[in-house]
Amino acid sequence: MSNTHPFISGSWSAQVPTPALLEAFRAEAKAKSDLDPPTHKHEEWRFSEVKSVTNRELNPVWSGTIDAKVAKAFEIEECHNHVALTVNGAIQSLPSASNVQVGRLEDLDAAAQGAVKDAIGHGASYWSDVFKSQNDMLAPEVLCVVVPPDTSAELPLHLLNVGNAAADSVFANRTIIVIGRNSKARLVEEYRSADEGQNYFRNAVTEVLVGENAHVTHIRVQDEGPKAQHLLRSAVRLGANSHYDSYTISVGGAWARHDLLARHEGEGAFARIDGLALLVDEQLSDTHTIIDNTRPHCNSHQLHKIVAGGKGHAVFNGKIFVQKGAQKIDAYQLNRSLLLSDKAKVDAKPQLEIFADDVRCTHGATIGQLDDEQVFYLKSRGYDEQAARGMLTYAFAGEVLDEIDVPSLRQRLIEIARSRTR
Repeated sequence: MSNTHPFISGSWSAQVPTPALLEAFRAEAKAKSDLDPPTHKHEEWRFSEVKSVTNRELNPVWSGTIDAKVAKAFEIEECHNHVALTVNGAIQSLPSASNVQVGRLEDLDAAAQGAVKDAIGHGASYWSDVFKSQNDMLAPEVLCVVVPPDTSAELPLHLLNVGNAAADSVFANRTIIVIGRNSKARLVEEYRSADEGQNYFRNAVTEVLVGENAHVTHIRVQDEGPKAQHLLRSAVRLGANSHYDSYTISVGGAWARHDLLARHEGEGAFARIDGLALLVDEQLSDTHTIIDNTRPHCNSHQLHKIVAGGKGHAVFNGKIFVQKGAQKIDAYQLNRSLLLSDKAKVDAKPQLEIFADDVRCTHGATIGQLDDEQVFYLKSRGYDEQAARGMLTYAFAGEVLDEIDVPSLRQRLIEIARSRTR
């Protein structure tokens, strides 16, 4: 072992199968395995309580199975078995034939293989820390999704990633999604635990390339078990006149962090980056987003909401960059937080960095509590305390949840929101 940190070992790369797509990245990761993990002294990790992850002695796993009944219970009705299932990062099953190509690299046709090879790594290269190295070394496979040009995906595609690992395990998911020009697709990327008592650490990286004039709706759901730790990094690159709607819902895990980079690489691109974190007990939910405008005439809209109860701790850091020469940018960002207890905590930091002069960029953050008068009014109408608080909590969270266009999934998340009342 080349370092003194139990969190990562360079020897892992010799144990885990190496997908062809990750060969170059794995060699680089092994060379970087002696990087120090971040601490609270690093600005990007100041509020993340990252020691609870990096001080663990973790054992790598790269395969696993789950009972068919568990997989069935996690299915989404509207996807009609259009599901790609991974367990501990390894592909277990793939959807039947459709006009979308899903699978390992070798499962794709030549054109799709070329698109994946051209796209992989460019977005994720933004991160160069020990977590990126860990993912490069541990991912046993790459789940590839390719929507060919001029294609409208027939059904929502459910990317179901299940963890089922022994105590103190670590595993990695790696996903690459390429949406061809003039195409449309809906994706549900979901993270679940097979058993609520499992305390593994999941390290996931997903890259998305949205082609020119393509339209994508991308729903992410983090619903790990209450003891699991979860890191997801999403790198999204947007082509000219593309439209990307992202909705990220975080409800599970003891420690969960989502880093999202949305880079406008083509003129006229639009990104909606909405999110909702629902946390109770002593959960930590950390969201760091970057919207990077590199071309003119790009727009973005971001609404991130937090509902924090118990001793929950939520973090939001949202950055909007406008690069030199990226004129006529219209970027909006708002973070709103609702505290359900006096022991819950939110750290919010919206940021703007603008290097162009003809832009319109706004941001803001608010933190509040349930209105006692509204609770009293609902109680006077016959609702008990818990029902009244649940209704008001959903009313706050619904601004994000109501945008999810998969009804059965939306209803499940609404029920979770209504249950988070303390």
